[in-house]
Amino acid sequence: MNNPKLILSAVAILSIAACGGGGSSGGGNKSPSYNQLMAEGAEFAREYNALNGFRNELTPVSLMPTTGKAHYSGVGAVKVNAGTADGRPQVAGRARLTANFDDSRLSGNVKDFKAASGHSTTGGEVRIRGDIVENVILGNSRGMVNIDGRDHEIDGELAGVFLDDDADAIAAASEGFTSRGDRYSLGVTGETD
Repeated sequence: MNNPKLILSAVAILSIAACGGGGSSGGGNKSPSYNQLMAEGAEFAREYNALNGFRNELTPVSLMPTTGKAHYSGVGAVKVNAGTADGRPQVAGRARLTANFDDSRLSGNVKDFKAASGHSTTGGEVRIRGDIVENVILGNSRGMVNIDGRDHEIDGELAGVFLDDDADAIAAASEGFTSRGDRYSLGVTGETD
């Protein structure tokens, strides 16, 4: 039932964020910059041991919630083909996800994309949908993201995991080909609000 290749890909994709850029300071209600989003993703990767396959961080199945809802906020980063000159995702945005443990479903989106230096975006939205199976998420990502003046339609399988002793965090990934035939990878992180 689990797709180990996709789950392992989640580790690889999220490690992109672990190499992520330096943060820049911002304040107030200002929307976070690309560097701020990537710094947030890098902090998540360090906190949850992403570079070591989330070792000792997966939520034990026996501790997974079976009722109620949890809301998660985090980062989604999209890399098309080789990404930036240093191999990072060209765009990053705000991820908002909801786990409904009553019906074992996850839903949400990534939007408000910001571009890396030397790249541009006019935005987009990628919707996340999935089933919760024990401590794993199996579903899909579908939507569009604009990178450097090109709209990239994404429609692919997504796999993820719940992290921490009480499912306080989520990490998920999707990879495949855009409607233009370009290879893409999407990494999504979130922590409870």
